[in-house]
Amino acid sequence: MEEQIIKKTVLKKTTTGIVNGLFGATHYQNYHGYRQAMRRLNFLLWLIGIFGIVGSLPFRFNRHGSLTSLCILLLAAYFFAYYWITAKARLLKRDSQMVKASLSFDGKLSKEWNIYDGIYDDVDRQSLEIAFVNERSWLSNWIRLILRKRPVPFGPNDIDALQRYLIGLQQLSNDAMSYVAYGTVDQTMSSVLLENCIELREIDHHYLTKPGRWDYAFSVGDFRCGLWQYPDFKVYAMSMDTSRYNKIQAGKFKRQKINKDIAAKIRNLDLKGKAN
Repeated sequence: MEEQIIKKTVLKKTTTGIVNGLFGATHYQNYHGYRQAMRRLNFLLWLIGIFGIVGSLPFRFNRHGSLTSLCILLLAAYFFAYYWITAKARLLKRDSQMVKASLSFDGKLSKEWNIYDGIYDDVDRQSLEIAFVNERSWLSNWIRLILRKRPVPFGPNDIDALQRYLIGLQQLSNDAMSYVAYGTVDQTMSSVLLENCIELREIDHHYLTKPGRWDYAFSVGDFRCGLWQYPDFKVYAMSMDTSRYNKIQAGKFKRQKINKDIAAKIRNLDLKGKAN
């Protein structure tokens, strides 16, 4: 009798904890919450697998099929939660595209990047989270990896658009409210940003939003990054070093003008040569 009570108590606590976890997983308001929801859902899938394996063994605890029944119940809950989370994610991405379009300033950000409402907020600070890795299903990522359809989200045009975006945010900021962009990047990404006049200030690990393994693997075009080479990530608030940026832009403009003058002189020489 006492053994039956213990079994029922354990199952009740497990089920209650999972139900509460599912509620938290399916009720999120931002990208950070979405990634946390997906992590909880992946944990549930592992739990279902363990219960399924244990339930298939001749184990006393599963004498009346308790684990098997629980496994079926959790599997149904998993599919419901997965559908709900991904449906909300599509709405989240749609809103992200609208925000990206309205806040692009002088250039459009990469198609592989998204902008979401951030959680790094304060009384006088409004934050926006930039996700440098796009969300896709694992099957889509695998197919694209096999076909070698790797995106180039850190190309010169994308970096230029990001620079202008950060400058625009800094210009919007005032004494009453500052606007801050932040994002989660690996060491390679952070090096590219630093090389392009983008200052990085590491913020608390609480704001870290790791991308999905296969989303990241596709973004870098390497299967191994979805398995044993998934890197460490850090989260940074980003801003522009405007003085250095302006000097570089002035240098580019000067070089372009020199090149145009040289090309014009060459054309004039050619015309004179033909005339003679």
